[in-house]
Amino acid sequence: LTQALAEMTMVAEGVVTCRAAYQLANDRGITMPIVNEMYQILFAGKAACDSIKDLMTRQTRAEMEGIVV
Repeated sequence: LTQALAEMTMVAEGVVTCRAAYQLANDRGITMPIVNEMYQILFAGKAACDSIKDLMTRQTRAEMEGIVV
């Protein structure tokens, strides 16, 4: 990530957004599997192929489970 950002001439807005979304979700107890995996890849050194595998094999659940409307 550090090397990629150093070599870019444009702003990588998704990097900052990912960190903020990850922190907000954790602070609020919200499950966001894709954001979590992107955070793990960008900031924790997780291999992308491992994240894909974890996303594709995670237990399914009702996406609106626990949401009060």
